[in-house]
Amino acid sequence: MFKKTLLALVMSAGLFSLTTPLSAAPIYTLRQYNVDDVLTATLNGNFLLTTLFGQDQTIDFSAFTVNGTNVIHFSLTSDHGGWAYGFDVKKDGVSIDAGSCGTVTIIGCNNNDGATGEVFTHDTTFVVGEATATPEPTSVLLTGTGFLGLWAFLKRRSRRNETLSA
Repeated sequence: MFKKTLLALVMSAGLFSLTTPLSAAPIYTLRQYNVDDVLTATLNGNFLLTTLFGQDQTIDFSAFTVNGTNVIHFSLTSDHGGWAYGFDVKKDGVSIDAGSCGTVTIIGCNNNDGATGEVFTHDTTFVVGEATATPEPTSVLLTGTGFLGLWAFLKRRSRRNETLSA
């Protein structure tokens, strides 16, 4: 009985676990599609992806993120006629930012305004590795020791009460 109670107390204090949960790193992906003429993405100032007219590309850029704030900068350039773009940034398959305008070979953005040069820019900002409240091993050990001391005190006290009442 004593061993089971002690094990339950230690486990509830977090000093020992029968299973250790593993958390996987998030997967970040970028899809660029519906592009007329050239859509370029940079991550924290470093080249990430260029998509040309009519292409549809998806990449996993998780390995290029940094802990803290990350910024993807999109820049669309057009050298003639109408222009169009589409992008979708996802974390673990869930969209965190997306945008599109126009349809390639059908109609461009702004009613085919015919602008040339850099015609669209957009920034997506996201944070990787947000701080979580994970106790330090020493804090967990100290808390567990406190629980063990409390348990021993209560057990000793209950034995004294049994002796005095007998």
